[in-house]
Amino acid sequence: MALIIEDALSQMATKGFRLLQRHDQHAYETAKGATFLLSELPAALTLRVDAHSSAPIFAEQTQAKDRCSTGRGRSGRRLVELVDPPHRDALKVKARERDQARAENAKEMLKIQAAKAMKPAGRPAK
Repeated sequence: MALIIEDALSQMATKGFRLLQRHDQHAYETAKGATFLLSELPAALTLRVDAHSSAPIFAEQTQAKDRCSTGRGRSGRRLVELVDPPHRDALKVKARERDQARAENAKEMLKIQAAKAMKPAGRPAK
């Protein structure tokens, strides 16, 4: 059923977007900090709806992807690309931030360990 209504939903989404494009004066921000208005986007832009990934028939596949996404040993961005979950772009941004935080944490841990190694060993108590 979800596959049947995708085309109609895409048409409705495109028409709704065109209304916003004409009347919305909100400035949106990109991940890099630049701002833009919807009216600045190309007029021929269309939206596509992929409703079948939300269908109950795909629930098992979605759960399997979720279980796979907790894997270790891969960077978050690489894992998001491999699993290809819904809202992939937003998850990539979050994964990049998490990877950067992990890298900074690892650097801090190395500094702490280096400081401990340089510290003179204390004498045992008698």
